[in-house]
Amino acid sequence: MWKAIFTMLLATVIISIGNGFLSKSMKELSQIELPGSFWSNVFCYLGAVVRNPLFIVGGLCHAAFFGLMLVALSWGDLSVVFPIGAFSYIFTALMAKFYLHEDVNFLRWVGTFVIIAGVFILLIGEARDEIARNKDKEDNSTFLENS
Repeated sequence: MWKAIFTMLLATVIISIGNGFLSKSMKELSQIELPGSFWSNVFCYLGAVVRNPLFIVGGLCHAAFFGLMLVALSWGDLSVVFPIGAFSYIFTALMAKFYLHEDVNFLRWVGTFVIIAGVFILLIGEARDEIARNKDKEDNSTFLENS
């Protein structure tokens, strides 16, 4: 289970970096003024998006996150693996503050840490369950040896 947890923690860092790059690329592209018809503007804008290196790296980060999440799900329970993705809120807030220079106010930080507190409660419960499972295995093997 711990392999899954560490894999998801890595995945949350990667997705947060990807979110920062995607946000920056889209803000850069929002400055483009396109005077054509609606559909010609849509296609010009999409062309500019897919040629933007920040957009490409951000998309690759999202793909990497998805791949790591699949690996983590093969090693751990959905009810543990998926909530760990909430750690991306911290990393994304840090990206917003330091990379994008956004104003991340006090209440945003409080909300982020409330969510993370919930994840820690979940992880503590998982650790207790794993200790109990290991103890049961030891007790069963001791019982079988003595029989």
